[in-house]
Amino acid sequence: MMRVFSAFVFGALSLWALGQPEFFQDLAYGGKPFNPGDVGLVMKAALRDNDAGNTDPIYFTRLSLENLGNAGPGEIEWVEVRMEDPSGKTLLLAQGSGFPLFEVLLGRPAEERMIPDDGEATLTVWVKVTKNIVEGHTVQPKLVLGWAEGEKGGEIVLTDGAPEKFLVAGSFSAKILPGPAGGNLNPGDQFPVAEIEVWDTADVNPWGLDLLRIRIDGPKELVWILDNKAQKVEIPAGRDHVLPEKLFAALDEGKNVLTVHVRVPESFYPKEPVAVAPTITLVLVEAFHEQTFKVSDPVADRVLAAGFEELSIEVAQAGKILDPSTRSLSYSLLKLADRDRNATPLILHSLRLRALGTVAEIATVEVVDGGGRFVGFGKGIKDAIPLLSPDGKPLLVLDEGDVALRVNLTFSGKLPLGGSLLLAHDLDVEEKLPRDWLFRSDALTNFRGTQSLVPSAAVFFGKPTVKLAKVEDRAILSTDGETIGFVSGKLSVQPWEFVDLSAQGLSGYKLTTNPLEDGLSLTLEAGKTVAKAGDLAAFVPSLKPVRVP
Repeated sequence: MMRVFSAFVFGALSLWALGQPEFFQDLAYGGKPFNPGDVGLVMKAALRDNDAGNTDPIYFTRLSLENLGNAGPGEIEWVEVRMEDPSGKTLLLAQGSGFPLFEVLLGRPAEERMIPDDGEATLTVWVKVTKNIVEGHTVQPKLVLGWAEGEKGGEIVLTDGAPEKFLVAGSFSAKILPGPAGGNLNPGDQFPVAEIEVWDTADVNPWGLDLLRIRIDGPKELVWILDNKAQKVEIPAGRDHVLPEKLFAALDEGKNVLTVHVRVPESFYPKEPVAVAPTITLVLVEAFHEQTFKVSDPVADRVLAAGFEELSIEVAQAGKILDPSTRSLSYSLLKLADRDRNATPLILHSLRLRALGTVAEIATVEVVDGGGRFVGFGKGIKDAIPLLSPDGKPLLVLDEGDVALRVNLTFSGKLPLGGSLLLAHDLDVEEKLPRDWLFRSDALTNFRGTQSLVPSAAVFFGKPTVKLAKVEDRAILSTDGETIGFVSGKLSVQPWEFVDLSAQGLSGYKLTTNPLEDGLSLTLEAGKTVAKAGDLAAFVPSLKPVRVP
């Protein structure tokens, strides 16, 4: 056994001494994807002189390099083969404008293309791609290296075990996020309305993302602000905006959220709600590679002229007919609610009632809140009724709060027959942080104005009648209604072909008639005359002259 073992050891030493090919291995370097214009490492291999039996260095005599991937000549700007020793010193073995590459190394200084005896080195292949790379194309180098050691020589063949891919459209991206939640905005408010996530995918370059241009399509009356977490920039709405300087968007291979804010000018009081759901077009750049992304806010906000966002009025007797002798009436119930994104409270300063019907003779007005507290009183409706809490302070409604106000009326005497009671309710509302409250950045609303509510129908008192009666040689149209302002109808006469009919408005009413086949159509208007009960019009018939043959 001992003799056999000794022979084996001697044989192994002889193999090394004969100068067999040295150790070489592709390290299957798998790099990150390449974006347009990137420079990066695509192949890495280890070489070692592993022979204890001689003292000869290894010299490299020639090399050839080809691409087994599918990247074309127009996608590669240059190729380099480099050699690095254990100390970190790097030498350029060969370079060219693309694949394939062939280089004879014999004319180069020996120290620039050798591995010392029992030394080692690392071979690397680097490429720079053009701006015209194709999505999904690959680079996979195959390196053939001629070598010599003493009296021996040969070739080393190294094939990249991990091809590198090109990434164009997917090199970076952007998407709209579902938040922030939409809501109501008031004059003076500033809140985020859209969030865009941008990110740089893994790549060989060290560059982050910048914003070059932006377009925000939304209401031009608002002030639009872009926030990248480092600075805020105002963006004009409705046009492409080139930033004076590139704006940071995301770090290399990182993510960031760009936030779009809206500031509502204090002077902007829209008559109707204005929808805020911007469409945002971003032009992002990574070094010199640009991409355009277009996103839309999925959750709309809206701008209201401040005050209460939810208002309703209920009149239980609307459309009904009450007795003219009614002396008191629980007329209306107002329901008011603050529903907005700011944290500003509201103050109800006063309530003014305006008569839109024929009844305006109101003795007193009493206002009571939903808790039964007496908060306002007025004699008649000529002046606004101050609204105060029981402690004498302004009637305050907290942010996101609500309040109910019941309006009770009394009448001084009998109401006119047929009178209509229809009152508009004008509220003097202020939405502003009180001076003695602590400042809040989400309570910048500054509004003072009127919010009005009108019932859907009037309350009527009594049911007036209109009748036509013969009085001597005339027909008189009259009414017992005391508030009749307009009458229309048709007067039929038989036999119409033998009768002439003259008509006249009475008591200041304006009469208009038009002939029909069997009579007249008529309208009566009180005009500026105060409507009252009595005669409205007179009609005098007479026979038409008859020609006797």
